[in-house]
Amino acid sequence: MKQTTSITAENITELMHRTTYHLLNRKDLNDMYQANSLHLFNVALHAKSCEYEMDIRKDLWLTKKKWNQLTKQYIDRKRLNRFVEQASLILNGKARREGASANMLFKDPKREDTKHYWGGCLMGLTFQGKLGNHPTITLYSRTCFMGYVAFLDVAIPALLISKEILTGISDTIPTDVEFRWYITAMQIHSFKILPYIHSRPDLLRELKYWMRHRRSLQNSTKNILWKNIVRYYCKMMSNYYKYGIDMLEECKYGPWRRIQTRWLESQGHLPQRGPKSLLITELDFEGVK
Repeated sequence: MKQTTSITAENITELMHRTTYHLLNRKDLNDMYQANSLHLFNVALHAKSCEYEMDIRKDLWLTKKKWNQLTKQYIDRKRLNRFVEQASLILNGKARREGASANMLFKDPKREDTKHYWGGCLMGLTFQGKLGNHPTITLYSRTCFMGYVAFLDVAIPALLISKEILTGISDTIPTDVEFRWYITAMQIHSFKILPYIHSRPDLLRELKYWMRHRRSLQNSTKNILWKNIVRYYCKMMSNYYKYGIDMLEECKYGPWRRIQTRWLESQGHLPQRGPKSLLITELDFEGVK
């Protein structure tokens, strides 16, 4: 029987943090680690409310450009409008007495050898409920990068609830709507998790401790994910001590260079481009066509 992982929290914010920590703290020696990522299969996440707070610029080093790329890549405006309309009808009691469910399929990105070879990350949404009875929005994903872009993935259903579906419905608020997320293959990446770690004082303290005690780390019970996180962090620090901000010129791999650029900005070694803060509540679907 395939192993499944289920995690529950009071709201989406707590759910995302709890899930990220769960991956960081796993001690299962049979976990799969490939392509710089720890992989966990058959995951079911549940938040009892759709409340969601996150500063994606400050805490994840992501920008509004990344959000716009995500929504334009996956969301079709006509499908979005129909989903919102049908979900609103369900909440207004205009569906069957027993309740009803609406769905929205995400667009399938172009499949290439180096990108989306196995398909898009996001698959679809459903909204289920009946008048006055725990409505639920559910996200289905092939995969996601927890502790990183997954925080944007989950913003899609959260913002649909708060800014689209509940508009004009006075007796329902985001705390009344549950959230579920089913993920076939969840990942957490060894260097793309560095922004998140920098936003959590306890994790950053641990990272710096293991940086000073790398020999002890190799003989410790920490999982392979942590060992590689520390390896990348040490590599980044070594590059900075050796080259300064010219470390970016020595890096040829785009995703790794991007993380190093954002780190330099966060430490004040480079001027930060754009706003220093971008809350989830400031995002919307205006760019979707």
